[in-house]
Amino acid sequence: MASLMIGMDFYDTGVYLGLWAEEERGAKSFAVPGISDEEDGHIPLYVVPGNGEFYAGHEGIEYAIREHCNGVSVLYGRNVREKITVNMEEYDSTELLSGFMGAVLGAVKKHFGGASIARLCVTGTRMNDADEKRLKTAMEMLGLKPDQYAVINHANAYARYMLNQKEEDRKGRAAAIDFDALGAMIYSFVPYENRSGAPSHILSDDLSMMFKSDLSSSEKDSKEDEQIKAFENIVNTAISKNLPLARLLVTGKSVDNEKIKNVLKKYASENIRIFFGQNLYSLGACYMAVNETPKEKTIFDGETLHSISMEGYKDSLIDAVELIPAGTPLKNAKKEVQVILDGTNELVFHVLDMRNGNRNTYTFTPDDLHVRDNRTQRLEVKVFFLDKLTIVLKVRDIGFGNIYPATFRVWEQVIQL
Repeated sequence: MASLMIGMDFYDTGVYLGLWAEEERGAKSFAVPGISDEEDGHIPLYVVPGNGEFYAGHEGIEYAIREHCNGVSVLYGRNVREKITVNMEEYDSTELLSGFMGAVLGAVKKHFGGASIARLCVTGTRMNDADEKRLKTAMEMLGLKPDQYAVINHANAYARYMLNQKEEDRKGRAAAIDFDALGAMIYSFVPYENRSGAPSHILSDDLSMMFKSDLSSSEKDSKEDEQIKAFENIVNTAISKNLPLARLLVTGKSVDNEKIKNVLKKYASENIRIFFGQNLYSLGACYMAVNETPKEKTIFDGETLHSISMEGYKDSLIDAVELIPAGTPLKNAKKEVQVILDGTNELVFHVLDMRNGNRNTYTFTPDDLHVRDNRTQRLEVKVFFLDKLTIVLKVRDIGFGNIYPATFRVWEQVIQL
């Protein structure tokens, strides 16, 4: 029996699928027979007003037309509420979402002759904490255990996609422009360069105010030139932030416009290759399902780009002890240790920039320390990030028991990286 690893990419009105079957030995976009739209891997998602049931693909569209519905409610996105009310009846949106996911997985399993789901990874456009919680709850309702599922954002999915490309396709910087109903996001991929342990890393830029893709039919006609110009500005921004750029990936419904495709064609050259597609993130999520730990370390937006170490004795030799590793989420980027000074009042810190391998050393000497015998000067040292490029060193005198009482004096130094 086949064992399947599946990636699901949710957006406002549907889902794309990426699939890895053991016998196939590769990830591919996949359309569920019978419930998919005409676009490969694309499954529209609807809740039917009237009974709270969902339909996928053409069935939902046909139902809306047949019943003269003015619209349908979707189950994923920033405006989804806990309860969906249709015709005076309330339905739990997470239960409906779980039902939809179950139906899709059921269709996949049936297509592969009753194959088992080994692991499912879900990603989504503009993923927030509420989305992540709902998706995890929906998967738990399906009976999946925590080690069988994962939820990641688009930046993470993009990194997984890039890290699983052929080596020649991972050379040089790459950028993805992700268009959705709210506008545009740019994800920049800076590849592993095999020097000083520098990992790949992902940076995000939200350019939603520059481009709106949810225009009405009348607005599309009257504002098309304005939109094309805004699109060109976004492409210029993506390229200028990633020089020298090797490849540009463009996703989203907006790129179906022929005029927009013509704008992109003029940027294509021997040095810049341009790719269109809707399955980038579902394939990235699929690679995550296959291998939770990427081949190479990757730092994502919102994580530290620097590692912080402090000199101290280790096995009677002076060594640098890592306090905060690169890739730590900024909200968790802090460390507190206690040290005993031995023949010096200097505290030495090393900062390694993982983007380029540059290492800097900072010496912090608390002034006017209370005079005590050697190895009886005990200090509490706190290190934390204020933001991605600012760290704070805070030192407090905590004494040495009753023999040398603490003064609790505090010294502080701010370092701009």
